[in-house]
Amino acid sequence: MGYSGGLASTATLGGILLPVKWLSFDVVKQQNDGLVSWSVENEENNNFYEVQRSLNGVDFVTIGTVNKSGTGAGVHQYTYTDLNLARNNSSVLYYRLKQVGMDSRISYSDIRTLRMDMSADINVYPNPVKKGFYVSMPFTNPDNRLVKLDLISNAGQIVQSRQVTTSQARNYYFDISQLKLAAGQYQLRIFFEGQVLDSRKLLINQE
Repeated sequence: MGYSGGLASTATLGGILLPVKWLSFDVVKQQNDGLVSWSVENEENNNFYEVQRSLNGVDFVTIGTVNKSGTGAGVHQYTYTDLNLARNNSSVLYYRLKQVGMDSRISYSDIRTLRMDMSADINVYPNPVKKGFYVSMPFTNPDNRLVKLDLISNAGQIVQSRQVTTSQARNYYFDISQLKLAAGQYQLRIFFEGQVLDSRKLLINQE
């Protein structure tokens, strides 16, 4: 699941091919690294992408380049791993994507925020999971702001979604005893204030 980058869909206007259509763009922390993932469609006029990072949300630098895959027709998914996040010595990192067309025209995605300090202290247990699991998040001043929890299958399908307040998220029990889930690996994706805060792998076996 992601949030659209807010760019216009690809179309021809006066003979000019407009930029790609952004379908999703997420950044999640995986151990010591940051996984940047995005999907687009109709990228016939695309050449490559630049993954950019910022420490203040204003000044961005390019940290990697990803070439266009395939012919450009249809939906395409991409990933990039930002290694060893701790070297940035920052509690918050900002990411965006720069799309460069065959005609050198450029467009930008929206900005995504990765909060290093909070994601490091999130606890999800037990794992493996049988009937349910606890999500513990370190909100020091809990209120009624919402946290979204998506349980996602290995095929990418959201099998259960919950919305809880930050007060509840300090120690929330995610009950799956009434769900008939196939045994295997799942992903818990955690959203806060419209951004993907963290992603955790879960092994579920209800037998």
